[in-house]
Amino acid sequence: MPRLRGDASLPWTGEGGVTSTPTGMARVPWLGPRLRESLVGLAVLVLGACSAAPVKRTDVDRELPDRVAPIVVGETTRAQVRALLGEPQLTSEYWRFDLFRFSGKNIDIGLLYIVPFSVTQDVDALALVTYDSDGKVVAFDKGSSHALPGWGQHDPPLKIESGELTVVTQVGRTTSLYASAPLRDAYLDAYASHDRCTVLMGCDREGQCLRAWTLDGVSQQPLTWMPPAVATAPRSSVPPPYPVAAWLTPYLIAPGAHELQLLENRKSVASAVLNCAAGETLYVRVDRTIEMFRESPDAFSTLPTLIYRNGWLVPQEPGHE
Repeated sequence: MPRLRGDASLPWTGEGGVTSTPTGMARVPWLGPRLRESLVGLAVLVLGACSAAPVKRTDVDRELPDRVAPIVVGETTRAQVRALLGEPQLTSEYWRFDLFRFSGKNIDIGLLYIVPFSVTQDVDALALVTYDSDGKVVAFDKGSSHALPGWGQHDPPLKIESGELTVVTQVGRTTSLYASAPLRDAYLDAYASHDRCTVLMGCDREGQCLRAWTLDGVSQQPLTWMPPAVATAPRSSVPPPYPVAAWLTPYLIAPGAHELQLLENRKSVASAVLNCAAGETLYVRVDRTIEMFRESPDAFSTLPTLIYRNGWLVPQEPGHE
C-alpha cells in the first residue's frame, strides 16, 4: 500500500489549537469517547483489510548497470555505445553527447475488502554519454527515477553528470540539459545569434532568484532552478524541500529597448530597461534587483547554462540550422 501523506502516529495541531491523540483522533468536545473508539476501530479494520501484491516488475533500472558496464572511457566509440544501448532519446554532434532513456512500469494489485485496485509506478533509467572530437567516450553517468503519478509521488529530481554536461529530470516531468561555463563560452564566441540579442539571466549560488519575469509586459519562460540532487537519490514518497540555485537561462530577443520586470506572487518587485543590439550578448543578474553586464560578471563565471528544457533553447547543431 502506498504510504499516505498524513502519519497518524504523529501529533498535530489543528484549527483552534485542537491536538490529536496518539491514534490521530482529535479531542473534539462534541465527539464522545465511545464514538471516538468506534471510529478508531473502523480505521484499523479498513487499513487491516487493505493488501497489495506485485503483478509486474520492470527490470530497466536493475539492468542499467550491466548495460553500461562494457563502456570504456577513451576506447569505446559512439557507434559501439549505440550498439549497446540503442538509439538515444536526445543527441547532438556539436554538443557531443547521447542521452538514453529506458522506461518501464511496476504494477501492484491491491484489495480493499472485496474491491480490487491497481497501483502503477513509472520507472525511468537514464544514461548520459559524452564524446571527444574523435567520437570516443569521454565520460558517462547513469541513474534511475520512480513516480506514482496517480498519487503525486516522485523521487527527488535525478541529476546525472558526464563531462561538460548535466541532466536533471523527473519521471513524466521536465528534462533539462545544462552545459558547463567553458562549453557555453565557446559556443557564444563562435555561434552567438547575429540577428537577435542573446540574454543570459540568473543569479549567483547564494542569491534568491525570482523565477517569474515579463518582457514588455508579456510573461516569459521562468528562470531555471537547479536542485542539488544526487544521481542515486533515496526513495521518498514526499521529498523534503530541496534548496535550489538558479543557473543561467538563455533567451533570444529582438534588438532594441525592452522593459524587464521581476515578479513575486504576480506583483512587480523590480524593473529595468534592457537595451541590446543585434549579435550582442547581455548578462542579467536578478536577485530582487536587476543588474546588466556587457561582459560575464564574476558571479556567472562558473555557472552552467541551460541549453535544453523539453526543447532546445540554443541550436542543437550550431552552424547547421
